[in-house]
This record gives sequence, C-alpha cells and structure tokens, in this order.
Amino acid sequence: MNTQSGPSLHSCLRQRWTHNGLNVYNLTIVIPHDFDIFLTHLDMPREAARGMNARNAFALLRASDALSCATLRKLAVQYIEMLWPSALHPCANPLFVTYVSTTHVEDSITVLTLARQYDIPGVLKAAYYHLLCTRSFWDRIYGPRKGTLGLPDADVTRLQDAQLQLGQAWACLLNSHPRKAPLCPKCQHDDSAADAWGRDVADWFDKDPDDYIGAVDDVVRLIEELRLERNWCDGCLDERVSVWKAAKELWWTGLDVSLQTDR
Repeated sequence: MNTQSGPSLHSCLRQRWTHNGLNVYNLTIVIPHDFDIFLTHLDMPREAARGMNARNAFALLRASDALSCATLRKLAVQYIEMLWPSALHPCANPLFVTYVSTTHVEDSITVLTLARQYDIPGVLKAAYYHLLCTRSFWDRIYGPRKGTLGLPDADVTRLQDAQLQLGQAWACLLNSHPRKAPLCPKCQHDDSAADAWGRDVADWFDKDPDDYIGAVDDVVRLIEELRLERNWCDGCLDERVSVWKAAKELWWTGLDVSLQTDR
C-alpha cells in the first residue's frame, strides 16, 4: 500500500510517452536514486543483498512501498529491523556497532521518520537510544545547528526526559553500596561502607557515561575485579552484580514509557 502523499502508481503509469517504440513512464512518486536501488534488487537480488546498507534499505523501502512491491518492501523492513531491533539497545547489537562506527546520527533520525511513515514501530526505541547516547547529537541539540537535524521538538523533549531519568537512576545506583555491608562481618574497612564503596567503585566514574545502559557492563566488570582484593565478601559483591544487571533490564524496559514507544 502506498503510504506517501502524492500521485498514485496507477496515475503515474498513465503519464507515458514513447521513445524508439518503447513506453516511457514518468514515475514522479519515486526519486531516481531510490528507483535505481529498487531496480538493482529486482535485476540482481543476490548482489544487491550482499551490498545492502542502511541507506540503501531506506531507499528500497520508499521505492517498494510507492510501487506496491510487497516482497522488496519486506526485505527493506527486515534489514532496518535487524539494525535497530527493539529487543537490544544499539550498543549490544554487534551488527549495529559495526555499522554505527561509519555513520552519523542522521540515519537514526531517518529511522524515526520512516518508522512512523511506514508503520515500523519496533525500530523506534533503538533509534531513539542511539541518539540519546551519541554525544555529537547533544552537541548539535544545544548548539547553533539544532534546526538542521530535522527532528520534531516532541522527539527532542522525549530524549531530554529519558536522558535525565537515566542519569538520575545511574547516579543513585552508582553511589549505593552493598545493602548488608555496614553490618557484614566479612567486609572490613577502615572507614564507612559508603566511603569505601565510593573509593572502590563510584570514584572510577567521575563523568557520566554517554551510554548509561551499556556502561552497566563496565561497572559489573569493576565489581568482579574487587573479588581479588578481598576487601568485600563474595555475598555482598554478588548482591551488587545482581542489582546492576537487573537495573540494566529495568532501564531498557523503562524507556518505553519515557520515549513513548509502548503505544
């Protein structure tokens, strides 16, 4: 089904003339680049699939939807969903990590637009989160080039709210020592449990991470390293590891509310 505004495929096919005895059609609903990608997938599907990237998938989605080609539309959607899956935050997706190192925030902004235009809600969350944990995005939001992003104010507000909530949750958990440590006979420190935990864990993160959810793994690794120093008992460290791992899942799930991707 054509979800774009403008002339229908049927009306475009009536706009034709002949050249050297062949019919020529004026397909105004598809831009030349998108149509070229579409034809490549029709003519050489295997070669085109091997060379697929996000921007080609965007082009294929637009063209296949406009031209009512369900098979290629499905292929484009599958590739976009593979890069921006709702089940994983982007930095936990190896395919996305490899891809994002060579791209810019504009692609995730494009995904937000296409997801709404072509009804692909499952990619919204990962696209939002990629923007949320990308410093160059925030540099542009708070800099003179904000208007060049093409992102609606409502999306910016959602991202700001989500970043604030994650930052508060991160700070609270980072400064929380093992619950039983103050009374634990196996955890021996010259100062309070709070001060000791701050020195051994919290002080290592003097700046907020760009990717709060991904940084949970860094905290867990640091806690595991404390086992070698024997200043904290295994039971108290196990409790903190469990709390942090649960927080990672809770924060990712909670983004559905702050980013409004659960609708």
